[in-house]
Amino acid sequence: MFKNMKLALKIGGGFVIVLILTALVGFIGWNSINGAHRRVGITEYVYEIEINILEIRQYEKNFIMRGSHEYIENVIHLVKGIREHTEELKTLVKDSADSKRIEDTLTATDNYEKAFNQFVDLREERTLADGKMLAGARAVQAQADVILKEQKAEYLKLRETNAADSLLDDKLTKRANANQIIKWILECRRHEKNYQLRHDTEYKDKVDKIVADAISLAKDLRSRFNQAYNQEQADKIIAQTQVYLTAFDDYIEVDLNMDKAEEEMVEAAREVQRIVDETLTGQKLKLEREIARATLMILSGATISVIFGLIMTVLITLSITKVMKKGVIFAEAIAQGRLDVDLNVNQKDEIGQLMDSLRKMLESFKYKAGEVKFIADGNLTRNIKKASNDDGLGQSLIDMSNSLNNTLGQVNMSVDQINIGADQVS
Repeated sequence: MFKNMKLALKIGGGFVIVLILTALVGFIGWNSINGAHRRVGITEYVYEIEINILEIRQYEKNFIMRGSHEYIENVIHLVKGIREHTEELKTLVKDSADSKRIEDTLTATDNYEKAFNQFVDLREERTLADGKMLAGARAVQAQADVILKEQKAEYLKLRETNAADSLLDDKLTKRANANQIIKWILECRRHEKNYQLRHDTEYKDKVDKIVADAISLAKDLRSRFNQAYNQEQADKIIAQTQVYLTAFDDYIEVDLNMDKAEEEMVEAAREVQRIVDETLTGQKLKLEREIARATLMILSGATISVIFGLIMTVLITLSITKVMKKGVIFAEAIAQGRLDVDLNVNQKDEIGQLMDSLRKMLESFKYKAGEVKFIADGNLTRNIKKASNDDGLGQSLIDMSNSLNNTLGQVNMSVDQINIGADQVS
């Protein structure tokens, strides 16, 4: 079938097939590069998420240390950025495992945001508790200081009036009791600060004991007061000391809840980082595989195209040169005068048509050689046929045959005249 195709169809068809293969290689390359480009886009988004979570952790630590609301706004903004990136990733990923990681990232981000908001709220509660502690302690200290000063003033007045020693001792004792309460409340503040720094419940136990002693002393002091005014002062000390203790207990409870919220926050942040790192590693591996696959497919396609092009070139070249070589040998044999050669070519393309023309030329030469032989044998009655109106050799043979016939006719006439003259002489 191939040898019977027209040369234009062979060459054009081969060229078209090579173009198609080239286009296919280009499409494969484009598709592979497009996949790699999509993978790069996914990797960039995942990398942005990784950067965001690292910045979030930094602002989180700054908020824990400084408590500025600026850091809260920064965390909220970055969490929003993570959600936007994950939504973009949903439109890019096609693998179910990648989709699950994205959903896990969103879940972990939500958990982090929830824990962070809880931590912020608890920090506000702790600040309020700290404020109540400070207010309670200052109120106790201020009220005790008032009692101390009043008892000192009354002591001085009694001393000026040469009051009994029992009365003087009572004022000094009450003054000492007020001073002791002030010392205890200051010691509570010191233990409070130690707890805030070290989170050791040892300091809570110390505060509880001191507060219990202070309240007990205040109650005892109240029982020794005769004036309602002084009793109200003692009641205020008792009440404010209780306020301080309640605020301190609230502070510790909130602080413990903050520790729990911070643990949940850190755990959620680490989970986001773990998922992101895992996703980033997976995307990098997939990107490397896609680039390798793209390179392999492009090289394979290019190799196939080159091989096919070479095969087509060889086939077309052989279909021409092989037959043309036979034609050249055939023509050289005819040029040497050999008319017994044969041209065994059977194809329908232009080369086959050329070979058919050579065979027809040989047949024409054989026919004319036969006619020449007839003429050479003296047979001048042959009806020589021309191959066509443009057959110069055929026409020359006809002209030669006619010329010989005319010459022979003249010779015959001359012989007849000689025979007649000879008969007359005799």
